[in-house]
Amino acid sequence: PRIPWEGVAPSVSIASPSTDAVLPNGAFEIRGAAGDNAGVARVLVRVRDEATGRWWDGNGEIWSPTPVDNIAAMVGAEPTTSVQWNWWFNGITRDGSYHLEARSVDARDRSSPAAVVDVGLSDTPPPPVDTTAPNGTVTVPTPNQVLSGVPATLSGQASDDVGVTTVRVAIKDRTTGLWLRSNNTWGAFQNQTAVLGTPGGTTTGWTFSFSPPAGGSGQYALQIAAVDAAGNLDPTKPWVPFNLT
Repeated sequence: PRIPWEGVAPSVSIASPSTDAVLPNGAFEIRGAAGDNAGVARVLVRVRDEATGRWWDGNGEIWSPTPVDNIAAMVGAEPTTSVQWNWWFNGITRDGSYHLEARSVDARDRSSPAAVVDVGLSDTPPPPVDTTAPNGTVTVPTPNQVLSGVPATLSGQASDDVGVTTVRVAIKDRTTGLWLRSNNTWGAFQNQTAVLGTPGGTTTGWTFSFSPPAGGSGQYALQIAAVDAAGNLDPTKPWVPFNLT
């Protein structure tokens, strides 16, 4: 069939793996998409061992000093203007860092710029991602409690499946609407940091010493939020109104 004239190079992208992913060595799939107005004829994949600078020839543990193209499988009629492709990276059992490249070639033998990702291979799976938020509670004050004397010691507990790293404290003057600032003035919202009894522990107590700056009304509210090492933030953010005389 007559090939349509075109003056634009084809395109290619890598959908997975993502760059900097740590994958199990032995076998994994590289997937992506390619396109061209005249038709994608083939997709070529290259793999370079970053430690040695050598390229995998797609056959066991054989490496070449020069780049080696491996032909990926394409889904759809060939040539086609838009195609999904995949290629299995098999037989590499050595931990390390690897550079992956993919190029598409159109029906007129024009090559796309390379799509690249850099990944790590390891026979030790990465630790699971921590997505569980911690939980913080307030023990003192109780709602609408009247505390006397300064500094007033505010306290509570926090817990997390991995470990609590921070408890954020914010104190608002309920009359003026202003917030306690780290320079011991009233102003715009700002978090303060509580003292943890067991930093990094799955459970910990926390305390915060509160001495109101000048101009305080005596009517306050406390908000706290626990934070874990993964940056997960307690969504409950307990809010407790109290008075201080």
